[in-house]
Amino acid sequence: MSFFEPHQTRSASSSSQFFKQINTIIDWKPIEEYLVNHYKPGKKQRGQKACHPMILFKMQLISVWYGLSDVQTEDLTMDCISFCRFCGLELMDSVPDHTPYPDFVQN
Repeated sequence: MSFFEPHQTRSASSSSQFFKQINTIIDWKPIEEYLVNHYKPGKKQRGQKACHPMILFKMQLISVWYGLSDVQTEDLTMDCISFCRFCGLELMDSVPDHTPYPDFVQN
């Protein structure tokens, strides 16, 4: 059993506590620095604005921890305050959608 398996079936109401625990365990600064240094927004004029790589990374973690599809992750991040906060989004921020980000290119 992995560290995260017991948390995968918890309700959204306990998500806030789970995310608080994760934030005390993980130092996000080096991860964010790595992501920012290795992923740069593209220069396309059309399409969605590229979002910060840390938001996408944390949304991917939520997807894995809770066994969610990309669409479900997007929906729950919009609807669940604890998911939104964990990703570093404010309530009025738009949530990245589930489609691939062509404006995001790897160096």
